[in-house]
Amino acid sequence: MTATAKPLPAGWTIRLHRVHNLTVLTLHDEHGTDREIGFCPLTPDGPQDLTVSALDTIAHPRLREAAQNVVTSFYDRTAAARHHRDAFDRAVPDCRVLLGHLRARLPGCRADLGTDPNELTVTLTLTATTRAAGPLHALLARWPGHTGHGGSLADGIDQDLDSSGALTAALRQDRATEFLIWYRGQC
Repeated sequence: MTATAKPLPAGWTIRLHRVHNLTVLTLHDEHGTDREIGFCPLTPDGPQDLTVSALDTIAHPRLREAAQNVVTSFYDRTAAARHHRDAFDRAVPDCRVLLGHLRARLPGCRADLGTDPNELTVTLTLTATTRAAGPLHALLARWPGHTGHGGSLADGIDQDLDSSGALTAALRQDRATEFLIWYRGQC
């Protein structure tokens, strides 16, 4: 293992599943939930399935290195997500209060923070029932960051009006930050 080797978190395992000459490595948390997946091509013969709770129990060096890469990737992705969340919290320290105000101002509107699984950044999803879709749309239309060139939606904002009339607006981290800072001045 390399000098940056990281251990499996306590109670976690890695499942190695060989398919032909490829091994799929899946990191599982203490509840058995998949947390990270990696691959090791051109895998040597060995057991079809193996679950380990310590990396040093993997006999083949290339498989052990691939397993370490999966663990390292998990730690790195977790650190990146934490970094983005901390930056968002510093930019909008009153986020929870603002979202509570928004929900109270627009009954039938949900405001949920999440994490983009690819970018590992904060997302804000505003979902309005048919009754609240108009007021939510009007609020977003008043926000200067809502539209880009030519009046189209600005980059980083997705909006969907479904067949029932419910509206969903998804904002990536930079747009969510801008929107909440603007909304603070509207309260």
